Amino acid sequence: MTVPVPTTRAWRAIVVRPVMIVLLIGMLSGALFASGPIDANAGVRTSLQATPDDSIPPRAPESTTFVYDEARILASTEAERHQFDLGRLWQAGIPTIIYTRRSNDSREQAVAFADRLREEWALESSPGADDGIVMLVSLHESSRRENALVLSTGAHALPINQLTSERFRDIRAREMQPAFRRNEINLALSFGVRRMLYYEGYTPPDPPPLTDRQVTARALVPSALLLAGTFAIGTPLIQRGRAPSKNRWGSILRSRGLYRAGIVGFLTLAAGLALYGRSGPWLVVSVLGGIVLMLGVRFARAWREWRQPEPAVLRVAPRSRRFRQPPVLAHRPPRVSRHV
Repeated sequence: MTVPVPTTRAWRAIVVRPVMIVLLIGMLSGALFASGPIDANAGVRTSLQATPDDSIPPRAPESTTFVYDEARILASTEAERHQFDLGRLWQAGIPTIIYTRRSNDSREQAVAFADRLREEWALESSPGADDGIVMLVSLHESSRRENALVLSTGAHALPINQLTSERFRDIRAREMQPAFRRNEINLALSFGVRRMLYYEGYTPPDPPPLTDRQVTARALVPSALLLAGTFAIGTPLIQRGRAPSKNRWGSILRSRGLYRAGIVGFLTLAAGLALYGRSGPWLVVSVLGGIVLMLGVRFARAWREWRQPEPAVLRVAPRSRRFRQPPVLAHRPPRVSRHV
């Protein structure tokens, strides 16, 4: 059986034309996508112009992008979460951004880059405020030891309520830096951002300064409490100390004076806390406790008088000229028969 050999036109139709079509499709695809890669995090992570290590990329002043992941180390969900948290800080008047990059700079050069980035981008809530914060992650190209986590703060960025410069450095050293060394960069950045959100939103502001009377009360209240407590506890001990040695401690523990001393000491402590700490609830406790104590003492006295009979009263009869009569008891004791 003879197999027909394809001609030149047939070879072109079978092989050459499909290959040319595939090459043409590839060239068109390259031309379409040569303008730039598709960024899955559009609006969250911004790809700035390629610049040398020591130059600052441009940024629009009205930009609402707060996460610049040039090193491409954050996932899309992580970048979106940081973008949301940083937006809350910007709304609270704390301009903060996250910037990641890969370079050959040392740690000292990374610190200088973060400071220049904050200054040239004018990260501040108002012109001249100088209250911006830059969280820079600088990954070295060749040496991992040169990786740097830099927190660049403006002159008036801190304190944020109770978040002072010392506390911010402590957060970086104890929480952010260990996670950064384990290459958990997202966790390290989350520690810093969430701490700022916590101190901004959940920490009460500093109390107003004390007046002269409050300063004087703070100086005198501890001494007054010490004297009152010593007097309240020492008085029943001294009074019961004259009892026989065999029953001395039992007499002290059973005495009502010790209980009263404890109540008085507690009320004194409550009053001291109310004055020293400027606490309204402790003031109410001390006032109500004093009222209850006074009413309790009066009620206990009335209860004892009602339960116990009146003591025997001697009635002296008028003197007679002839003879003297013996005194007569108001309540004669019952006669006891001596006969069994």
